[in-house]
Amino acid sequence: MDKGAPKSIFVSSARAFLCSRRFTRVRPQNLGQDYRRNIMTEIKIAEYGASADCTGCASCYNACAHGALQMTPDAEGFLRPTLELQLCRGCRRCEHSCPGLQELAPLEQSASELYAAWHNDPAIRASSSSGGLFSVFAEEVFAQHGVVFAVGYGDDLTARFCCAHNVEELAAQRVSKYVQAEVGAIYRQVKSVLQEGRVTLFCGTPCQVAGLRQFLSRDYDNLLTIDLVCHGVPSPLLFRKWVDWLGKRLGDPIKNVNFRSKSQGGSHTVRLTFQGPRDVVEFPWRSQLASYIGTVFLKNIALRPSCSRCRYSQIKRVGDITLGDFWGAELPATYQAERHLGVSLVIVNSARGAKWRQKVASGATWLDAELSRALTGNHSLRSPAPAHAQRDAFMAALAQNDYPTVIRMFKTALYGSSRTRFLNRLKRLVK
Repeated sequence: MDKGAPKSIFVSSARAFLCSRRFTRVRPQNLGQDYRRNIMTEIKIAEYGASADCTGCASCYNACAHGALQMTPDAEGFLRPTLELQLCRGCRRCEHSCPGLQELAPLEQSASELYAAWHNDPAIRASSSSGGLFSVFAEEVFAQHGVVFAVGYGDDLTARFCCAHNVEELAAQRVSKYVQAEVGAIYRQVKSVLQEGRVTLFCGTPCQVAGLRQFLSRDYDNLLTIDLVCHGVPSPLLFRKWVDWLGKRLGDPIKNVNFRSKSQGGSHTVRLTFQGPRDVVEFPWRSQLASYIGTVFLKNIALRPSCSRCRYSQIKRVGDITLGDFWGAELPATYQAERHLGVSLVIVNSARGAKWRQKVASGATWLDAELSRALTGNHSLRSPAPAHAQRDAFMAALAQNDYPTVIRMFKTALYGSSRTRFLNRLKRLVK
């Protein structure tokens, strides 16, 4: 709390807190002191939640048993914890569950293993963003009557965590979403399933895996965590405005977005399905329609503020297993044909991860890989993606304008000067 805050804020907040505790006799001279001692930790959560360091992992929200914390969107569309002082009991659970305010317990280490790998079923790889290794681990979990928590789209095309109980339900979780997902109360659901003794797989960005682990506050033998090599998470507000613009531009509301369709060869094609009768539409990342992913995302101009200072962008990971694209993987001549369907980077980070790698060994093709090669194609294993110089101005404009207007306003920042754009078009024609 700012020392310069008006005294009335302390007093009114303290009265609310003390009333919730049903105190009947309070000495006026101790009011501010009692408030600071009992509720300052929640003020810290509120201040941290509003800071550029907050990842929006929602661990604090899941930990609060009194409904004093809610995840609400800020002006840029990113969810942040907001505190209702009247409901706060000063229990400190939110502080203890925050991986940004607490030191995360280290994983049980094993000898590091790194692979280039892919699912043995070409159909699974074709419907996956990379080599299909997420499905390899998930299938083994289902074989043990377990469940998988990962991100899917809701009916309103909002990316949010959901629970899959079988391979059919897994399909919605399989492809990359490229927008920050709503965590909701999923950590509570994960804990409930773990306490039932069921095998559980949780897959998310490193900050989400860290949030879950800090929320649980203890290790579970029946939990496998997978963190993803993450470039950063774009604004849900930006995603919504882009989707709405596409629906109007193409004449039919969007039902589903696949950012990594492989139907045209490679994996840099956007595939749209619609709510109405319109046929499927596909277009490459370099097209105007795909500017959300092919330009805005890659320019780091709309990522969450915490992404540019991400503490998890390093080779020391928070999940038992790390998965990502293995860009530039060196494959023997006999395997070169496999590249077009995608190759996954797999890093085994813990003793538990090593055991699971052995369990799923028969479901995929595994090639030993060098760390230096993995680092070359995945900068997020070395350092965070730096924010664009005009990032704040872009996001301020986004709050007030529709998608195409913002893109026009920042055309030079996104695409360069008119001369640069001309030369780039000329290069594409020459190729």
